[in-house]
Amino acid sequence: ATTVYESTNDDITLKVYPNPTSGTITLSTKGTLNGSNFIVRNLLGQNVAEGFLQSNKQTIELDGEKGIYFIEVISKDDTKTVTKVIKN
Repeated sequence: ATTVYESTNDDITLKVYPNPTSGTITLSTKGTLNGSNFIVRNLLGQNVAEGFLQSNKQTIELDGEKGIYFIEVISKDDTKTVTKVIKN
């Protein structure tokens, strides 16, 4: 089954789908987070992807092995939210 995982704190609402994924995920944010950083880490804490959000909906390719990854979005005012995605 494919689900949408939503992570929310006071300032950021982040949706990640599909989850689980075969490699390509979409980050969808509520509100304007253009220019915010995103970092994708594996279970060992190693950065496997990072960049800047260019719009409220952005596609990211998860390169690497199957497993669990954590996606952290850091807004311009240093508000952070983290969500989990599974790659199978």
